[in-house]
Amino acid sequence: MPDPAAVAAGSEAGVELCTRLAEDLGLPGNPVQYLGAMTRKDEIHQALKNAGIRHIRGEKVRSPGEALDFCRKNGLSAAVVKPLQSAGSQGFFSATVRKRRRRR
Repeated sequence: MPDPAAVAAGSEAGVELCTRLAEDLGLPGNPVQYLGAMTRKDEIHQALKNAGIRHIRGEKVRSPGEALDFCRKNGLSAAVVKPLQSAGSQGFFSATVRKRRRRR
C-alpha cells in the first residue's frame, strides 16, 4: 500500500484529527497552531476581524444576563447564541430582547 498523499476531514468533527494527522505525517495541511481559528467561533471571528474581513459581531458570554448586556450595549433587538465549538445548528438558539415594562 502506498504512503498517503493527503488526509481530509469528512465533517467538521474531523477537522482537529485531520489537522494533527497531516502534521504528524508531514503532509500538506493547515498548521496545528490555527486549530482554534478553524474550530472555535470566537477565534474564527477574531481572525476575520484581524484580517480586515467582514465578520459577525459577537462576544463570548457565560449567562443569559451577559448576552442581554451585550445586546443592549450594541443596540441589538435579537441575537443568535451558539456554543463556541459546535457544528451546524447544534446547541443553537435565537433570542429576542424585550424592553422592560415599568410598573405603575
